[in-house]
Amino acid sequence: FETGGYYAYDRWRPTLAVSGSIRSSLWGDFTLHERAMSLAGFLPVRHVRDTQTFLSGMTFERNRFECRSDNVIRACGSDMNPTSRNALRFGWVLATTKFYNYSVSDEQGIIASLSSEHVRRALGADGNADRLTAELRVFARLGSRHSILAVRAGTGAATGDERVRRP
Repeated sequence: FETGGYYAYDRWRPTLAVSGSIRSSLWGDFTLHERAMSLAGFLPVRHVRDTQTFLSGMTFERNRFECRSDNVIRACGSDMNPTSRNALRFGWVLATTKFYNYSVSDEQGIIASLSSEHVRRALGADGNADRLTAELRVFARLGSRHSILAVRAGTGAATGDERVRRP
């Protein structure tokens, strides 16, 4: 079960966005209930040959486990229940690709991105954790018009308290 919503107001710069979601997932004898709300600002900087986008925002998350055994629902152990993950997020994207009419994907160029997330007790989280991700997508022409080779590489690292760290 999942439900959510997203709204972006882009009349002014930066674009302001808010999103929220509620999700329940079954994991064997466990049910994970997740609630999340995000506030963010996007600032695109467009040039003739490229676009850079800067992002900053804050996320509020609350996760709760329910354990089921013999058709009885109960709270799980205190080490699993509940968890608050309030975090600051930052990001940057550089796009130099072209998109033509009748194209099915980007062509000729790159899309590079960096993002970070910083979970802190000072923000009301249940621990401290950091996450950093990087991604590079390359779109190269293969001779004929609209024949493209797309290559993607990405990496990420997470540190901090296991309870609030992202995998």
